[in-house]
Amino acid sequence: MTKTGPGIFYDGQSARPHNVTVTVTPANRVFLTDEAGNAVASWPCDDVRIADAPQGLLRMRVQTDEQARLEVADAMLAQTLMQSCTYLKHGDAIERSTTWKIVGWSIAACVSIVLVAVYGVPAIAERLVPFIPYTVDQRLGAGVKTSLVRQLSDGKVCKPEPAAQEAFLRLQDKLLTQANDLNGPVDIVILPSSMKNAFALPGGHVMIMSGLLEDARSADEVAGVIAHELGHVAGRHSMQKLVAESGLYFLLGIVLGDFSGSTVLIAGSRAILNAGYSRDAERDADRYAIELMARANGDPAAFATMLERFSAGSPFGVLNLLSSHPHTEERVIEIRTISDDRMAGRSPASLLTEAEWGAFKTYCANNQ
Repeated sequence: MTKTGPGIFYDGQSARPHNVTVTVTPANRVFLTDEAGNAVASWPCDDVRIADAPQGLLRMRVQTDEQARLEVADAMLAQTLMQSCTYLKHGDAIERSTTWKIVGWSIAACVSIVLVAVYGVPAIAERLVPFIPYTVDQRLGAGVKTSLVRQLSDGKVCKPEPAAQEAFLRLQDKLLTQANDLNGPVDIVILPSSMKNAFALPGGHVMIMSGLLEDARSADEVAGVIAHELGHVAGRHSMQKLVAESGLYFLLGIVLGDFSGSTVLIAGSRAILNAGYSRDAERDADRYAIELMARANGDPAAFATMLERFSAGSPFGVLNLLSSHPHTEERVIEIRTISDDRMAGRSPASLLTEAEWGAFKTYCANNQ
């Protein structure tokens, strides 16, 4: 077995190659001498690692000096080196092991990021929002409202007849006089749109699409939707959602003191229009609606009736009201169960008379 042969050594200080004699010593060291017989390097075999090289060439480096490398073209000497230096013989396996470790840690890092985004960020948002002044909600909500009106109804709002406006104000009054935890004034608007939808924006802004009003079968169904959205207002759920989904844009707004910039408003609008709130937020809003409707002496179960009908009539249903984590069937059962307990011993009365309800149904008739 050849234990001595020629090699090319690169010291890592320059690109100049050095002709050396390579000797594999009995102590399993790779000993290098120059053409004059002077010692150039002495590498323990345990520190020697294989490096990428063209076919027919053995290229190696030493852990203690990553820049230096040795190239051996002599096949017999290369075989001796690989048998004497374990990590040269199993270099491919070591490289594969290192690669899989890198892949594994990369996957773990990605999973961690996803978990933080899905679970950590919403939890942080829920705890952060109470420290944000409500005036921030109001300023941001006003800007998002303007943006959504442009997107959903081409900037138009319904222009009701006096009787329809009076009925709407009467319905609002019955609900708002029983709600004393809304943080500030509430602004409820109805937009001309065929969508069966409703949104709660930061700062007490509630938007109802006329498609929902037209398909409702009673004033209490619409009141239940409004009460549900007021639950989101009371819990500041829209702000929590906005901070969680668009935190960077929101934080930039705080830092710059500007909530009217297009970036912040677009991010806010998308967060509102995207899939619904968390399971806990929807459950809280449902229970809030039940309690508010009961205090107003309306029918708390009417909201469940509307949800059930819309979800059965369309695969999309009431987009924002139905696109929540709890299944609609579960919500309907829970709303009706709690409503029965809350209204035990008394019968609800409609929040509007038949005449008032008939007038209210025409709220957006002039926009068609």
